[in-house]
Amino acid sequence: LNTEILGISVDSLFTLEKYKAEQKLPFNLLSDFNKETSAAYGSLYENFVLGMKGVSKRSAFVVDVEGTGAG
Repeated sequence: LNTEILGISVDSLFTLEKYKAEQKLPFNLLSDFNKETSAAYGSLYENFVLGMKGVSKRSAFVVDVEGTGAG
């Protein structure tokens, strides 16, 4: 299907690098530390447990070459 898997997390680059190595993941992990991508895709909780803010939902999206996504 000519696709590429990417993981995106609000964790730091350093955390993701370590996690990828520990889990032996065969795909790249990208950092959304500033939460811009999570917000753009509607994947941020407004309020999370104990009043935490900026927590990203676990989501999956398929995005085509034009950047049109479906979740």
